[in-house]
Amino acid sequence: MQLGLGSKLLVAFVTNLRAIPLIIFAPSVYVLFKRLGLIDTRMGIILIHILVNAPIALSLFVSFMQDIPREIEESARLDGANSMQVLLRIIIPMISSPSAAIFILSFIYSWNEFLFALILSVKKSMTLTVGASLFITAWGVQWGKIAAATTLAVIPPFILAFYVQRYLVEAFSGGLKE
Repeated sequence: MQLGLGSKLLVAFVTNLRAIPLIIFAPSVYVLFKRLGLIDTRMGIILIHILVNAPIALSLFVSFMQDIPREIEESARLDGANSMQVLLRIIIPMISSPSAAIFILSFIYSWNEFLFALILSVKKSMTLTVGASLFITAWGVQWGKIAAATTLAVIPPFILAFYVQRYLVEAFSGGLKE
């Protein structure tokens, strides 16, 4: 699958948009979410995580899809496979590792996201990282509770990365298995 010049520029723009510090978008996101009634809601947190992670996930997915050789699809068609069989038996197995890698990276980016979770949460919807920051008060810093909360915050991504490291290696090494 080859992209035209306009599509390549769009992919490059979206990919480089993630390089811009997110703090630049914070005031406008806050105003927009306030008008939509999404402040201190789980839907607001979910929506901002999708908006932050979707550009990089889509650009990675497009990159992985472009790496699939066109000849494989053509040879499957010559062997008598229809479009659905090509998709189910060839394309999907080939993109399973890259899809897992994209999911893992998006999960870790989302799990570590602090800025928008802090801005968009008050009391009802709060991520673990924002909750850990509440142990810093005007009367002092509760270091033990912060250490416990951050230790708990590190465990889920660590366990996930440990169990799916094979997919990451396979995806970013071009499909080569260990």
